Amino acid sequence: MVHKIKNCPVSTKDTEVALDIWGKNIHKLQGTQVRTKPKHVEGFKLAIPKELEKFQKDVFMTADIFFVNGIPFFLTLSRKLDFTAVTHLKNRNISSIFTAFKPIYGFYRRRGFRITTVHADNEFGPLQELINDMPAGPSMNLASAREHVPEIERRIRVVKERVRALRCSLLFNKIPALMTIHMVLHAVKMLTNFPTKAGVSATMSPRELLTDESLDYKKHLCQQFGDYCQVHEEDEPRNSQTPRTQGAICMGPSGNAQGGFKFMTLRTCKKITHRAWDEIPMPDTVRDRVNLPGKDQPELLTFTDRKGRPIGEVKPTGVDSAGETQAPQNSEIINDLATQAADEMVATPEAQPNQELELAADDMAISQDEIEPTAPIVEDAAPTAAPMEAQAEPEAIPGVRRSSRAKFQAK
Repeated sequence: MVHKIKNCPVSTKDTEVALDIWGKNIHKLQGTQVRTKPKHVEGFKLAIPKELEKFQKDVFMTADIFFVNGIPFFLTLSRKLDFTAVTHLKNRNISSIFTAFKPIYGFYRRRGFRITTVHADNEFGPLQELINDMPAGPSMNLASAREHVPEIERRIRVVKERVRALRCSLLFNKIPALMTIHMVLHAVKMLTNFPTKAGVSATMSPRELLTDESLDYKKHLCQQFGDYCQVHEEDEPRNSQTPRTQGAICMGPSGNAQGGFKFMTLRTCKKITHRAWDEIPMPDTVRDRVNLPGKDQPELLTFTDRKGRPIGEVKPTGVDSAGETQAPQNSEIINDLATQAADEMVATPEAQPNQELELAADDMAISQDEIEPTAPIVEDAAPTAAPMEAQAEPEAIPGVRRSSRAKFQAK
């Protein structure tokens, strides 16, 4: 670049540094961006070894529901193939769960696989009749009470870990529910793009086996989840005065062959799919705009069970919120033990000897009237020891045992 402005305080190096820091000029993009030519879609089919298709013709599937920030998701996992599929549920009604299961069942059928058994928790009992009535449908195997399906429970844990890691990479304090939903979908999709130890192939991922789709940097990895972009609008007519771009947050690849991506617009907070965009460094105003629709969402992800109880949020005993160890309340513990011991003494026969000891101690108590006055003390006089006289035995009280010890009157 040649500097053509005389006496300009901004050098060519300054403009290059500014471009690296602030990115492209948003106003220039909104005013001058032109429509780009769509990419040509090429047909491609991944060759799968025949022995793999024959070996895994029948599929044993496990299923369960998990919750992220109170949003339900339906997760399925096939044994041997080790393919994970997730669907967002509007609610936990039987019709919604069955509606989410039918596309998954058809997805396996189109690939030449047949689901023979669906293993799930006992809460899927009402769904059993609907699945069994499907043409050539699978059989439903339900777990017993207080029993779970280990494979799907372990996969749910892995999905939660990936979602938590993705959430920590975002620069927002709170995110809308729409971003939370697509964050879970994106994490599961990326999880199936790599071979697993439990799979049938050490070189082919579960997604390659079932979709003929392999990872492509330009189509799937060129933009990260949560990036700020100016997406190119396709509004008609093209010669209007409306901006040619709008700000949006990336929510991962759309999955089409052209390499489109999903975005959440900053203006309406709705999902759109576009094929052309420009990445822009994120200013604070964009972060505040994303935090605004997410103000009703928790700052950290919350995982709950079907009854809404938090999972894995157990506070250790003896530790306060500041992380300092609290001393146990010994006085309360001693009082409780003393109360318990007193109750046991009253309720059990072993307490009778203790009562006798108390009565004997009372008998040994000396009153002021029983003490005879002593002579005044005289200096240089040797003290004389007065003989101890035995005290007369008091009258016996019926029903009360007296101590056999001899009692003496103090002089």
